[in-house]
Amino acid sequence: MQRSMQYGLADVTRDLLGLDLRSTALRKDEFWGLRDIDFQVEPGECLGVIGPNGAGKSTLLKLLSGIFLPDQGHLLVRGKVGTLIEVGAGFHPLLTGRENIYVNGTILGMSKRDISRKLDQIIAFSGVEEFIDAPVKHYSSGMFVRLGFSVAVHSTPRVLLVDEALAVGDVEFSIRCLNRIADLRRNGVAVVFVSHNELQVREAASRCLLLSHGIAAYLGDVEHAFQRYESLRAKDQNIPRTGPLVFGSSVSIPGLKITEADGEDQPRCGNDVDVELTLRCARAEPDAYLELRFWDSSGHMVGSIDSRTLGTKLSLPRGGSRLRLLIHAFPLNQGWYRVAGGIRRDGEVLGWSRDLISIAVQAPTGFAAAPGTVALRVSQLDVTEWEG
Repeated sequence: MQRSMQYGLADVTRDLLGLDLRSTALRKDEFWGLRDIDFQVEPGECLGVIGPNGAGKSTLLKLLSGIFLPDQGHLLVRGKVGTLIEVGAGFHPLLTGRENIYVNGTILGMSKRDISRKLDQIIAFSGVEEFIDAPVKHYSSGMFVRLGFSVAVHSTPRVLLVDEALAVGDVEFSIRCLNRIADLRRNGVAVVFVSHNELQVREAASRCLLLSHGIAAYLGDVEHAFQRYESLRAKDQNIPRTGPLVFGSSVSIPGLKITEADGEDQPRCGNDVDVELTLRCARAEPDAYLELRFWDSSGHMVGSIDSRTLGTKLSLPRGGSRLRLLIHAFPLNQGWYRVAGGIRRDGEVLGWSRDLISIAVQAPTGFAAAPGTVALRVSQLDVTEWEG
């Protein structure tokens, strides 16, 4: 800390004297946060930025937003910039949500008249209407993100910078935000989207930048970027490997099987399908519920299961258990699907995997599922204890 203060005082002194702060020389214990990064994002494009913690993703967005200045090189950002970089940034804890909309909107370049005209839309999109006149110091991190993202996307930006903001929101709001990002892109907004969530990046991004130790390890196709990321994980022991469990530690998910109700291994469109989920709980988990989400090969979520639609909550025992459910008239078209999902309770994630299983679905001749995202129809859900 002492050396950091010394460097800070030296930089402030050089600035006051009008001396150039830009330098190619590193002082003791300094390192380059980013080096030799070269890219451009065109209007209507979304650049996903991925990489391990400490790779320089947040530093890059702070440079683009003007919070940091580069020691070398140049940045050119054309048009109004909307940013959502840190939870609660631009909000005063003692002001209400409504008052903070005016403060945050002004920071993002909106006029008071423009904010007033869009106020109802901002509040409605955020979903925090019930608490909009309460001081934001009482808000959860998810509520901060909802309100901050809503202000940012209604500020009519030409460039939108989003840093891990959707990680603390619930699934429903994350999907709404991804849809909004797609709308902005169609209107010519350039988006830079930082996330550790592979499915969100695949859904939002048209290209991907992979950062590792402050340098660009890859820039290009999204699929190839994640393949390179997996290769980096395999080579670099300092990069944590991702297992099947993405977040939540109370419930692990060792296995998932999806088969035809009549015993056939490969599910077919329009037929009844059995789903068996193997769980292991560190403790008993009452009042839980199951969510499964089906993503097609293009990265779009096309189907979902939510056990709350059955009107019952799950009571999971400590140790091993199996969940079995029956899906009527499986509605997905022929193709490959990735299944993500897990166990939640009142917004709390108990265990979740981004890649539980990949399945191939076959279709009878002439079958065509309805377009869009569908809720799969479940009629039966059983929980049995299991030790193995």
